[in-house]
Amino acid sequence: MSNTSSRTSIESTTEDLGSAPTHNEEAANQARPLLSDEKDGGPRYAKTEMLSKYIPELNPSDPRAITLRVKMAKKTAMLKIQLIIASLVVAASTAMTVWSVVTHNPNYRGVGTYFSGNCSRASMLNSVIHAAMNILSSLLLSSGNYCMQLLVSPSRYEIDKAHSRGISLRIGVPNVTNLRHISRGRVVGWLSLGVTAALLHFVWNSVIFTSLPIVSIPRALATADFQAAPDNWTTSDPLPQRWWWNFPSGDRWGTVKYDLAPVYTMKTNASSLTRLDPRECVNEYLNPLKSTRAVLVVAQNMTTEQNNGSSLLDGWVSGWDYWDAGNYWLCSAYDPGNYSKVCSLEWADTLDDGWVVGKSAGFPDILVDHCLVGDEGNNGERCGLHYSVHIMVVVCICSSLQCLLVLWTNTYFRRYNPSGESGRRRRALITIGDAIADFLHEPSTETNEECEGQKGVNIAKGDFYQLRLTQWNECQSYWFTAVSTRTWTIAFILFGIGLAVPSGLIGEYINRLKTQGMNLSFFDIWGLGFEVNPSMIGHSFWKSQGEGGVDLIGNVLVANFPQVIVSFIYLFYNSILTRQLVADEWTRFTRPEGKKPLRVTSPVGMQRSSYFLSLPLKYSILLTMGSILLHWFISQGIFVVQTSSFGPGANGERHSEFDVSARGYSALGVLLAITLGAVLVLVLMVNSFARKFQGVPAGFQLIGMNSSDISLMCQRPEGDSDAHLFPVRIGVVSEGENDEEEITKVKESQIVFSTAIDLEQPKAGSWYLQPTLITAGKRASRRFFRW
Repeated sequence: MSNTSSRTSIESTTEDLGSAPTHNEEAANQARPLLSDEKDGGPRYAKTEMLSKYIPELNPSDPRAITLRVKMAKKTAMLKIQLIIASLVVAASTAMTVWSVVTHNPNYRGVGTYFSGNCSRASMLNSVIHAAMNILSSLLLSSGNYCMQLLVSPSRYEIDKAHSRGISLRIGVPNVTNLRHISRGRVVGWLSLGVTAALLHFVWNSVIFTSLPIVSIPRALATADFQAAPDNWTTSDPLPQRWWWNFPSGDRWGTVKYDLAPVYTMKTNASSLTRLDPRECVNEYLNPLKSTRAVLVVAQNMTTEQNNGSSLLDGWVSGWDYWDAGNYWLCSAYDPGNYSKVCSLEWADTLDDGWVVGKSAGFPDILVDHCLVGDEGNNGERCGLHYSVHIMVVVCICSSLQCLLVLWTNTYFRRYNPSGESGRRRRALITIGDAIADFLHEPSTETNEECEGQKGVNIAKGDFYQLRLTQWNECQSYWFTAVSTRTWTIAFILFGIGLAVPSGLIGEYINRLKTQGMNLSFFDIWGLGFEVNPSMIGHSFWKSQGEGGVDLIGNVLVANFPQVIVSFIYLFYNSILTRQLVADEWTRFTRPEGKKPLRVTSPVGMQRSSYFLSLPLKYSILLTMGSILLHWFISQGIFVVQTSSFGPGANGERHSEFDVSARGYSALGVLLAITLGAVLVLVLMVNSFARKFQGVPAGFQLIGMNSSDISLMCQRPEGDSDAHLFPVRIGVVSEGENDEEEITKVKESQIVFSTAIDLEQPKAGSWYLQPTLITAGKRASRRFFRW
């Protein structure tokens, strides 16, 4: 919510009136009694006739009349803007989906390819497209949030109905309390907007993604005399005949034909292969993302005779495993367990000339003499830019539903005529200015009857206020007190979970990687950056990797789940800050420096307009930047990894059946997200205790968000019937006379909103009729535990 200033200047007020710039200084000076408490012998209360004095009667052709009409229709105009934005997003997403399917046919996994080639170009296109997508998603989600704020705001009819049952509703702040007391249609609309927004958070950022090229490397382990051996690997097909050797199970890749020809042909092509010593061979295959050559490992301590006449000891194709395990064969002989050791650069540096490989049944550790490798491929020209048709369809459906809900909200709020009495009572009171204006226009008679003489049965069902004679005791209160204990408790629990859970998980994850041989000091983590690391990969929860798009969608949901959680926590963060600023706006009405125009959504008279429902600019910019940066750190900390499989060599063929979707993790991204989250919480706490409410009783700052208190504060004098059109202030009104020398029926020593020229500032220690909190005993004390 926007925070109004402590004093409105004459110039800004005349501008808010929609008047033309021809208003001279004399007219502004004439209006000064309406804006301050200067006693110049004028009328006691502001009257509608004064508007005609300072704003002459306007005819339809007068430019000022056009300005006034536009000003009064800002909420309607804003809803139209939100509908246009949502419609454009739906049109763009639908057009993109149709164009993608028609021009770039998806494969059996539902993945289509826009571009294949240079990795730098793919990365640039991905960044540009995601920047545009984030703009569209932010616009669409902001449209939904705007409508949710309107839908949860109660009308005067709903407030009066709740007050008759002893229930107060929330005004001007995000809340769920009002959902039980507003119309069922608006509740369904509010929930539907929230659900579609959550679904969009789950999938939006993963509609378009890049792929990493992974080469399915044939690997053969041959005897020292394999070139002189007479056997033919292709003819004898020795590997499937070994009792310990099996192809991968069918439930991993589905109906994939496992071809051993690339392994067998390496013997006949051995003369064309390049020789590498053991250390060069290790460095060549340490990083599965950069390994592109077929490799034949020649043993030093094994002969054909020792292997029953076969020169082929073992063979495999790395594409048959998860790609991040493609380098495991390098260190398998040194692993005391099964896949418990990470083949890292630190481990490679410890190898000496006695490098051994293999854990094949019946074989001793095989000492490597040298490696023979094939042609090198260029993975830098094999990246791709892709889309998921399944996710695109989900986005189109959710964005269309969001647009329809925005259209329904627009229709709902245009149904009632703002100028009609029934329309006014059904109109949502969105800001505290809306509520103050409405209760000043029509004070609550039911509240007056209940509180007269402070008698009657206490029917409060929560935090409810009644008018009672209470001492005005001024004190200083921190902004922290503007938020209820229950809200702070829930917020601290969420903040704690949001910081402690990822901290514990990343701490355990780093320790586990250290035990697997990785050196992960702070500088090492910083050096790794946000790049994909083969040792930091989480695979799908489903068995089938090669058929359908279940694995991709599953990993998308898991990778984006933290984004949804952080967005939910952000709602509490934003709610706390909004409550503090609304409380500050409320307490500013008590300051003696002058009256303030009411900040409303559909201004009339001298009221100010409230075009957007947001935090003040100085808070909004910083909070938005922090939120964007936090979401970006999270996206770098956990993300979807999509691989594109190729054959070895410069002309490696495409093996789409071995494409894999997985989740990548970056320790740096997670640590930065945790650090930024802690900083944001710390800033909120510092701001909560650095700012104070001054000159008001304890708890006074809370009542401005409570409908029952606002109604009591608006029991204005009968002679002040047009107060809602003018600048007002909270003060003490004494019995006096109006402009027509008629004695009013003002209650003496009552604190109310008024335009009275002789409005008095409440004095510390004095007793006044003012709203007093009434709580429903045990029922109220157990609300938190029931929640």
